[in-house]
Formats: sequence, C-alpha cells, structure tokens
Amino acid sequence: SQLRGLLRLFTDPSYRLIMLLVLFCGTGGAGVTAIWALFLKEKFGRDMRSLGPILAVIALSVVASQTLLVAPLHRLLGVKGVILFSLVGGTCAEIGYLLAPTMGWLYFVASWGGISSISTPVVAALLTNVAT
Repeated sequence: SQLRGLLRLFTDPSYRLIMLLVLFCGTGGAGVTAIWALFLKEKFGRDMRSLGPILAVIALSVVASQTLLVAPLHRLLGVKGVILFSLVGGTCAEIGYLLAPTMGWLYFVASWGGISSISTPVVAALLTNVAT
C-alpha cells in the first residue's frame, strides 16, 4: 500500500538519513534565502537592484543543472547519490556566498549554485517511487 511505502522512508535507515539531510538542508536553505539579499546589501553596500544580475545567473544555473545534469548524475550516482551530491553542492554554495570577498566572486559562486536545485525533483521522484 502507499502508506507502507511512505513509512519505509522513516523506517529504512538509508532513507531515514536521506530524509533527515533533506529536511536539515532544506530548512537551512530556506533560512539563507530569507536573509540573502539583505545580507549581501549590508556586506557589499549595494542596493537591491544590483543583486538582480546575480539572481539571473542563479536562475540560469538552476535551469542548466536541472536540464543537463540530472540524467547523467543519476546514471553515475543513483538516486541517493544525486540527492547527496546536490545537498553538498548547495551547502558549498551557501558557504561560498558567505565567504565571497567581492561581488565578482558572487557571480562565480552563483554559476554553480544551481546544483542545489537538483535535489528537489529527485526527492519528489524518490517519494513517488517509494509510495507506489
């Protein structure tokens, strides 16, 4: 049944770890997103309009990551590996944003920060597959 499949996510140790990491990283990512623009405005003394191009680079990185990387990474790493790769990539991006010494570095970090978005559709697929 579907309920049995969903319970498996919380009883199987390997799925439990993945779900805990997704919860932890997702919560951290939401927190960073909530304060990101204000943090960068304060750190670099720029107005909000100057952050628009960085957001565009992040959006392009997300599109490129989800359209070009998901299938090859899935073949190479499997579902759980892709999720872990994405979570580690997202964590590194968040640390990169924090440590970036100049606005130029933010563009570099933003160019690979979209890797963190890969976990969202992969986790959705995992939940669907386990539930059915």
